[in-house]
Amino acid sequence: MSYLEVISNIMNLRGLMMRFFSISLLPLSQIILFFLGGLSNGLPGVLTWQTMNIWLANEGHSKSLIGLIFLAGIPYNLKILLSWSIDRIELPVLTRYFGHRRAWAISLQALIACCLVLLGWTTGHASLPFTGILCFITSLLSAMNQVATVSHRIEQVSPEKTGQSVAVGIVGYRCGKFIGRAGAIILLSICSWPTIYTFFALLMSITMIAYCLIPDRIAFDLEDRKIKTSPSSFPEESHSLPQVWKEMFLEPFLTFKEHNPRTWIPILLILSSLNLGDALTLGMCDLFYFEQGYSSLIIASITKGLSLFCIIIGGLLAAYYSSERQHVFRLLILSAYMHLASHILFIILASMPPSSIWLTVTIILESFSAGMRATLIATWVAQLCRHYGLTGRQYAFFSSLKAIPFFIIASLSGVLADSVSWPYFFLCSLCCALPSIIILVRTADRFMTTEPQNNPYMQSALEPSLVRD
Repeated sequence: MSYLEVISNIMNLRGLMMRFFSISLLPLSQIILFFLGGLSNGLPGVLTWQTMNIWLANEGHSKSLIGLIFLAGIPYNLKILLSWSIDRIELPVLTRYFGHRRAWAISLQALIACCLVLLGWTTGHASLPFTGILCFITSLLSAMNQVATVSHRIEQVSPEKTGQSVAVGIVGYRCGKFIGRAGAIILLSICSWPTIYTFFALLMSITMIAYCLIPDRIAFDLEDRKIKTSPSSFPEESHSLPQVWKEMFLEPFLTFKEHNPRTWIPILLILSSLNLGDALTLGMCDLFYFEQGYSSLIIASITKGLSLFCIIIGGLLAAYYSSERQHVFRLLILSAYMHLASHILFIILASMPPSSIWLTVTIILESFSAGMRATLIATWVAQLCRHYGLTGRQYAFFSSLKAIPFFIIASLSGVLADSVSWPYFFLCSLCCALPSIIILVRTADRFMTTEPQNNPYMQSALEPSLVRD
């Protein structure tokens, strides 16, 4: 499939809609639960990073100190540790009533709500280090909640509906980020910051109530080619430190390397560098819009509302055409070029007076490419994680691989913004985006000619049987 064929197929909206409405959908209760689970993953992250940056800027802190708040996102790099502990540790009372995954999700969402209330009522009065510690704790709880809710989502759907559940979760995640950013900006004109964070804490409580009220529908067990739902179903194994280290790090990596002998180095380089351009701009874009003179209404409607719409459309189109690895990689190159063009538009935007038209064009291109890129990366990682018994840990490994360089660069974005003007800032973000494109183009033939490895373990895992309704 060439780029022209992809574009012509995208324009065939009638066939696309007919294909969409012919799909057997998830039950409404699961759609609501998976959407709220995704929302509970997206909301805390944006409240401890981007929205917190705006609040701290209003308090008079420098961009250099504000950028260091991104270090609070370090727990998101530790999901490979959390995935093992959440699988093995059982909450005594809650697990008996709600099941293992839901018990973790309910308890973590309750703790996140409490942390948001504390952030709201202490940030304006406490020191910046105390705020940073609270943001770190909230991020830690949010990362654990992400592991719990995603694991619960996987265990509650059959393989043929996994794509639907992932799509619903991603939409919920994007809506959570939108509410946390645009909602905070809109509410700021009528409410104080403590009231805004209390409101978001109540929103987290709604997701917790949903996990309490909506029961599980199905469950799978690994021993019979299904997925385990409780630590009690695991065989007794040694939990010594060397054994835990081997299960947590070495086994997922060595299996991945064995099944990708020719491409494992380019894969690691691409995944670790693909979002580096966004790392610089993610936390500073809102400050850029305000400093350029854009109104709160324009920021909320264009950079949040229109951006969310374009991200969802780009993600849905990418998911529709990413059935094979070759298509995924070809579309990934296309989205990378679009992403590079959006950085050039940001340079132009920073060099001119405020213009709603140029801002709209820039946001459409940047958000559409971001939606495509996020979906394609998730699809590609899912294809790489096709190893029965290691899927969760390998997914956590790849997620950490992407997140570690991202947060390191993001923590330095404020220092760079204080040191140079905005056009040079976006020029630096353009330079950060170049390495991944170079690697993608140089290794394209290797990926497009290599068929996915046949995995007999995963083939048997795709035939689960129903345990209970």
